[in-house]
Amino acid sequence: MNDAGVAYRQDLEDRTDVLCEIAWRHFGEENTNTLLSILEPVGERYVQHINETAGDNWMPAARPRRR
Repeated sequence: MNDAGVAYRQDLEDRTDVLCEIAWRHFGEENTNTLLSILEPVGERYVQHINETAGDNWMPAARPRRR
């Protein structure tokens, strides 16, 4: 992805953060932490499976940024 793509993605992430903020505040910190404790291990396993089957360059949006 080039610099324009990175900037576009960051802008999109920032805008969706703003749009979701009210819902997450209503959901609450405790519920959010509970949800994350359920979802994060599944996401980590999912990316591990992708690495094993498709390689570690596939689906870059699901990975920590390399830059």
